Amino acid sequence: MVVAPRIERQPTQGEMSLLARGLRTDTQVQDEIVGIIERWLASALTSLQKEVMGRIMEDILAGRLESPPLASELKRFGYKADPARGIWDDKRFWEMVSEDWATALEEIVGEGVAATASYQAARFYFYVDMSLVNEAVRIFTAETYIPDLIKLDGPESIVAATRNAVRDTLVRWMDGDLGEQGLVDLTKALEQWFSPERARRIGVTEATRIYALGNREAWKNSFVDPGLQQATGITAMRWQTARDNLVCPICAPLNGKQVLLDRGFPVDGDMPPAHPNCRCWLTPIKNYNPRQAPRS
Repeated sequence: MVVAPRIERQPTQGEMSLLARGLRTDTQVQDEIVGIIERWLASALTSLQKEVMGRIMEDILAGRLESPPLASELKRFGYKADPARGIWDDKRFWEMVSEDWATALEEIVGEGVAATASYQAARFYFYVDMSLVNEAVRIFTAETYIPDLIKLDGPESIVAATRNAVRDTLVRWMDGDLGEQGLVDLTKALEQWFSPERARRIGVTEATRIYALGNREAWKNSFVDPGLQQATGITAMRWQTARDNLVCPICAPLNGKQVLLDRGFPVDGDMPPAHPNCRCWLTPIKNYNPRQAPRS
């Protein structure tokens, strides 16, 4: 499949104005958050890969896993790889991974939202009540973000996805479906789940989520004066796409659509990201126009 090259568009007039003021654009701020998540996750995945491969070797030596060609030979006599044996069945191991990653991500989310709120304040010349922003982020992180993204039973959990991938790959390996080179085949099959490319995809998606959350909470708690008494009047938010040839059919119809700050867009999570690797962002609106609302 031939992938069309990304179109490098020229900065808009608004972006040129920001750059002239010494500020960054939405895309540049998002990219900074992507880099933070990507570097952390790449390191975390590399460490986890070493731990997983070490545990696999222990399981083989202890007889908890049967490696090819023994498993392939036993398969002729009705042997089938047992998914209730080995590292994937060690729930405590994966819970420890989950706890470590949750702690790191809580800090990243907090820093990312704070940086986003500060950027919004500088960009639009307003003040932000960070105590309210931090409380909203604390609730979101504890009740939604960490349970969904990190816990083993989370619907979008990257830890659970990694655990399941290890399980499925090991079963295929023990059944002799990955080749005849033993650990070489297994290592190669697992690489995609610990790769820098996966760290990048997750980084883009989660930076989009953090940036959207930081924007919304900054606008909800923005004030004209430093005494935090007169609100700026921002009532709604508008969906923005990158406007290049990578914009997907999900996000393209949402470009320019707007909803009230306490409402959501018709996507999972109510805000960007609408899907993995989503690069969209939001902009603030004072005069909400219901005619520009997205179709449910």
